[in-house]
Amino acid sequence: MKTLTVRQGVGLLLTLMITLTFVWGAQAQGPDEGKHYPGPLQGDARGPGHRRGVGHRELDRVQEFVADLKEQNPEEYERLMDLRREHPEQFRNELRERIHQRMKRRLGAMMTAEDKECIELSRKYHQAETDAERRAFREQLRKAVRTAFDARLQRHKEMIEKLEDRVNELKQRMSEREDKRDEICEQRLERLTADPELAW
Repeated sequence: MKTLTVRQGVGLLLTLMITLTFVWGAQAQGPDEGKHYPGPLQGDARGPGHRRGVGHRELDRVQEFVADLKEQNPEEYERLMDLRREHPEQFRNELRERIHQRMKRRLGAMMTAEDKECIELSRKYHQAETDAERRAFREQLRKAVRTAFDARLQRHKEMIEKLEDRVNELKQRMSEREDKRDEICEQRLERLTADPELAW
């Protein structure tokens, strides 16, 4: 197994923690919430046009979408930038809708079979024509929700266990470095004081 450096380990740990936070936040929010995305982009996000009440998460989504679009579809990026200059309100509406659709696709990809079953039963419940049908679908949905909750809880437990394992690994690495403090510092000193003319 490849040994991680402390810097790599910390980076991986932060990535896992951010991923866990995103999953919990996205699952709690739902696909039809968080639709009010800000119009400003990087550079004027906190300038005169900054909209109050817009969180960092929404701003990050806008910046991520624009950066991806610029890299993957430069022509479409330029079209949007022209639209932004010429028709700011139309630009904001289009950007808001495109980011909303992007988030729905991401959430759809993240949904488990249990979550999809709950949504399907919810749809059938609302389309039911009789009280008896609604009662039957409601009871099915009750069981499906509990199953989905247990499955989600288990996934979260597994993610936390992985984080804990990584933290323990990093603690071990830090302990080893502390034990070798003098040796590591001497090596660093030698490199910093070495004659650059003698470099290979």
